[in-house]
Amino acid sequence: MSPAISPRPARNRSGAVSGPVVVVVMVAFGAIATGALWVYWYYHSAPFIPLQRAISAEFPRSSPRVDGGRRRMHKGTPSEIWIIMRVEFDVESDEVASAAAVQRVKELAHEHLTPGDYDLLHVRLYRGDPEQFLHKRDVDIPLGDVDSEAAAA
Repeated sequence: MSPAISPRPARNRSGAVSGPVVVVVMVAFGAIATGALWVYWYYHSAPFIPLQRAISAEFPRSSPRVDGGRRRMHKGTPSEIWIIMRVEFDVESDEVASAAAVQRVKELAHEHLTPGDYDLLHVRLYRGDPEQFLHKRDVDIPLGDVDSEAAAA
């Protein structure tokens, strides 16, 4: 009778793990970590996808990024929403276009977010010329005035 052929053990006689086992474990760990990060980010950004799509439709080629939450997990800190978007005009010198863009983003935020969920809106408009300094304008807007403006209208 011939002895049964057994699979090669994961450890050799010196106690070291064989190379193919290490590679399989590393690939599996990478796949699990990537999947976990993707699921976390998808569910973290899911509430902002309608607003992000609305901004993208309103401002073509703006590549908006919308995120929200609290900077710190303390109860006293305001909940904030951050909107970063590219614009075609010069944000430093064109005050009228900047104000109009921020106003429209504020209106879109009011339409697509639940009133009262966020206390502060941060809008960053930027224009990046190829191989040049990035021009940007940051505007912070308390969202409480959006609710009072809507009630007055």
